[in-house]
Amino acid sequence: MAGSGANSSDPAPGEAGQGDLFGGRLVDPDPDARGGIATAAGEAPKSAREVLIIVNNEAEGSVPLGIVALARHMASEAGAS
Repeated sequence: MAGSGANSSDPAPGEAGQGDLFGGRLVDPDPDARGGIATAAGEAPKSAREVLIIVNNEAEGSVPLGIVALARHMASEAGAS
């Protein structure tokens, strides 16, 4: 995904170098909570429910990196289905 940033030489979110832009790293990674959120969000459309996920710095210490981590988790779950 390199080169998918605003500038063709910018790394994509979560890739090497992007951490400085988004505050470094996840301070307190919580893969169990992320997995639960991903599972709940993935199941909601099956019962015609909308999904809204609110993210703040209290969760893992970096909103942008937390969103990237959640999106990657959800994508990997979708790919495994």
